[in-house]
Amino acid sequence: MTGFLSDFNVTFKSSFYIVFFPFGLGVNVSYMKENFITFEEGNKSYVVLTIYKDQFLYTPIDREAKKIEKTFNLIDIKSVESFSNESIGSIGFRKTSHN
Repeated sequence: MTGFLSDFNVTFKSSFYIVFFPFGLGVNVSYMKENFITFEEGNKSYVVLTIYKDQFLYTPIDREAKKIEKTFNLIDIKSVESFSNESIGSIGFRKTSHN
């Protein structure tokens, strides 16, 4: 490929690795970690799986079951009013009807 398509292919591959590598690393490390950055928004609790540049990759957490959802979001760290480092213990994925 030459020209635009070649540039697009390189850009797409770079973007893929920049976005999904930290995501995969965050999910895998979350099984081994016990201390997590957490924050509350409304009546929900969230756990940060990894930090990429100035953003948190986070997901909702069921604190009692120590289970997280399989949905992940990014948020600017500056947008989070208050967060803390907590010892939660090992966490896993919550079972859903589609698993």
